[in-house]
Amino acid sequence: MSSLVIFLVFLLFVVSAADAKDPDFLLKQKKSVVEIVINDRQGNVIVSGSGFIADRDGIIATNCKLIVKWLDDVGNSLVVKTEDGGSYEIGKLFVFNRKQDIALFEIKAGGLTEVKYSSDYSHADYIRKQIAIYKKSAKAAKRETAPELQASVPDVSVPTLKPLPESSKAIIEKPADIPKHKKPDEAEEYFKRGLAYYKSGKYQEAIDAYRKALRLKPDASIYNKLATLHIIMNEYFEALDVLKQALDVDPYNPITRFNIGMAYFLSGNREAAMEEYILLNKIDRDRAENLFEMLYR
Repeated sequence: MSSLVIFLVFLLFVVSAADAKDPDFLLKQKKSVVEIVINDRQGNVIVSGSGFIADRDGIIATNCKLIVKWLDDVGNSLVVKTEDGGSYEIGKLFVFNRKQDIALFEIKAGGLTEVKYSSDYSHADYIRKQIAIYKKSAKAAKRETAPELQASVPDVSVPTLKPLPESSKAIIEKPADIPKHKKPDEAEEYFKRGLAYYKSGKYQEAIDAYRKALRLKPDASIYNKLATLHIIMNEYFEALDVLKQALDVDPYNPITRFNIGMAYFLSGNREAAMEEYILLNKIDRDRAENLFEMLYR
């Protein structure tokens, strides 16, 4: 992982560092204890807490309350300060477990001293397991190309109404046969036609109708319905292409962000899916939690 060190920080309290109380087994492991600081966009400290280095090769863990403070505003920053004076910004967040109150994220560092758990620390096995899973997925991601990702989609069920088409090849759209003089409600008519095709299980016809409606009137909700069809048909990269067009229309649409996260996850790119979760959590926390449950259920 080059110089990227996966850091596990289990945040104990979302209070000032001076008031934080560490587990007893950390009292003699000062080099493994870190301070976590959340700053606003002006650089002012919002809150700080303590944590510890769990793996020198890289993975970070935090208590969920502190991560939520970081996610409160897109301008907030999270900085890890080590005992030797090092200072590192958070990298990628990849685990956020409210039940165990642990989140995992990365920092870029090297030569850090990881903690030694006491036998009675209840979260040790969970943290070790998450580190192993992340390292394995990171190595696999480096070996895979985009076509290989598409060929090795995780076994995640997607609700369907009718048997799916056998082909999952990219749909190449032919030029739409639309009259030059269009009625004001023609886009709506194509949209309604697409809905009818979808309800009857005619997915290809629904895709064609939605695309015609979008040519007449770009609309984020129609882009999302079109992307949903591609997801149902296991065409995840086509879905991502459509959803990125939806962002051009409405960059802060939470439904679009949710669907992008699901499309990335189903295509095998769990890392990108988690990045979408982080973005979504800034604009719609409830929908972000639903996405997270899909990613880690």
